[in-house]
Amino acid sequence: MKMQIQRFLFIVAIALYSIFFPSQTFADTENSVSTNESVFEKVGDIGEKRASELGITTPFKEKVKINGQTVLFTESLYDGSSIHLAFLIKPDNKNNANLSNGFWDDIIFTRNGKRLMLDGMGARGKSLDNGDYAGTATIKLHEGVPDSFMLGITSSHTDRSWYVEVPIKLKGERTTFPVNETKRWRALDLTYDKITFFPTSTEISFRYMIDEERIRNTSIGLNVYDNQGRILQPLSGGGGGRPAKNGQVLVTSSYYFEPLDNLPKSVTVKPYLLRTGSYKPETVRKKWEGKGFTLSQGDIGALNVINVENKDGLLTITYQIEGDRDYSQATAVWVEDTDGKRYPNTHPPKRLEGGKNKYKMTFSSVDHLDDIYIGTSHLRSIKYIDELEHTIKLTNYGESAKN
Repeated sequence: MKMQIQRFLFIVAIALYSIFFPSQTFADTENSVSTNESVFEKVGDIGEKRASELGITTPFKEKVKINGQTVLFTESLYDGSSIHLAFLIKPDNKNNANLSNGFWDDIIFTRNGKRLMLDGMGARGKSLDNGDYAGTATIKLHEGVPDSFMLGITSSHTDRSWYVEVPIKLKGERTTFPVNETKRWRALDLTYDKITFFPTSTEISFRYMIDEERIRNTSIGLNVYDNQGRILQPLSGGGGGRPAKNGQVLVTSSYYFEPLDNLPKSVTVKPYLLRTGSYKPETVRKKWEGKGFTLSQGDIGALNVINVENKDGLLTITYQIEGDRDYSQATAVWVEDTDGKRYPNTHPPKRLEGGKNKYKMTFSSVDHLDDIYIGTSHLRSIKYIDELEHTIKLTNYGESAKN
């Protein structure tokens, strides 16, 4: 019997990658965002922030009332991968604000009045000190679109009580390298189709055939290393399947990782099996007493705390990661007092130049450092599928790869 496999897409570490590591507040965030500032730059992920710095976003202002709150769409971004939208929610009554980005659950997207089909979408945001809510939404389309068009956004309800159009413009160069390399593991043939370097992300596209009865118990994740041994930060990923023949399903997937300023000489893709089921990790902590120390993160590796600084109203921890999960290990770091009360982080982990897997993370300020503990978790180890590992040598390609 043929089985219909629904397409899926998990966006920006909130779904697929939250299986691997705890989600964090995103990008460098200030206490407020004015309508003349870039929401992408202030609260976007690493790719959206980079796009804002490169000047490839499209600014505009479109205001609409949704569910009793004022939503101001401020920017769009399209570099050939996903469409990104930036927005501000401004309460009508500052004393009775109950802002929510839940309106994304009940909308549809259109072009020329025709509904667009999606492979998936996700939205996230942050409440700001001035009472506003700033956020971004990422949309993965199931169909091709022109380089420039007006994207309609409206309620999915029959009354269509509100409607707004925002401009979408393709900007930024991308470079694609065809791979067409097949690896075999047991009865599974996995083909690496291509790698594409977008201004906002690095995309790995692959496909594999699998028996229908195995598909629900065989989910594949990827770690990607550059030629210097750095693990690229995962952003999002997903795929979908369709029945093939003889009880087989063809699964096609695209995973997205951090953008790169310069193309590496090579990248190594290391697939692994995703684990399912609940998992409550053991936590460990140690008091900061003015000198560095190491905390175990279980079989996966370790967290080396290098320095803690309390300055300019912020508490900043500098640390280095040892292990195979890098960014997921880097996010599993917190600060708490003797009683276990945690201080909120104001910035997510930021990789530092000049050191392999070296990061800093910023938290709200404390009065002193006499009662500060650094904590982390024991994380699940990764079961790599060595037979599916592949190194893509980019030096074999010329300028023809540019789009």
